[in-house]
Amino acid sequence: MALAVVLLAGCGGEDFKNEARAPIRLELSGVIQDDEVTVSPAKLGAGPVAPGDTTTIQKTLEPGSYEVKAGSTKAVTKEIRPAVLQIGKSRKNSNNDVLLP
Repeated sequence: MALAVVLLAGCGGEDFKNEARAPIRLELSGVIQDDEVTVSPAKLGAGPVAPGDTTTIQKTLEPGSYEVKAGSTKAVTKEIRPAVLQIGKSRKNSNNDVLLP
């Protein structure tokens, strides 16, 4: 009888929320040239993004339009045209994607 009580107590009884996992983290590529900045892809759904290996920006982007700038008046003689990054509606969760970290 005591063993049965211990086994039942170990099973727990509290429910947990089965919340959806975040969308897959996407990587963006950016290039700074003498006259402009480019970002690829330039359009994607809202959610987490990550860099390759040059920097460590990790951010969840909300829908909207973002300007990616480089340089300053002290660093360059002429303005470098910024890239525009368009973030759309949120991406789907990654619940059914396997082999993710």
